[in-house]
Amino acid sequence: GIDVLLGRPLQASKDVAGLHSNNNVTITTFNGKYVLAYRQSDIHFPSDKTQIVVAHSTDLNSWRIEWTYANGCDLREVLLFHMGDRLLLYFFSLKPANSQFKP
Repeated sequence: GIDVLLGRPLQASKDVAGLHSNNNVTITTFNGKYVLAYRQSDIHFPSDKTQIVVAHSTDLNSWRIEWTYANGCDLREVLLFHMGDRLLLYFFSLKPANSQFKP
């Protein structure tokens, strides 16, 4: 059956000074673990301080960060998906140009 996680308070993000906006969340299961990815930034709007965080858990309570990525661009629209026996992460990057962010 389907296990709906809506309405369950879970905190997977870690407090990072100056990066208090956690959003664009995706979660799935892979190899017996829950895997979650999210956008972490200083604001919800485009920012060059943004990073993508990937964490995993076996119980939805304790989360271990596996990977973070930042490239000086705004990163968003994270999506985890299975392809064969691999778990892939997709995200969108907006590059700053003349004080604006463009794809």
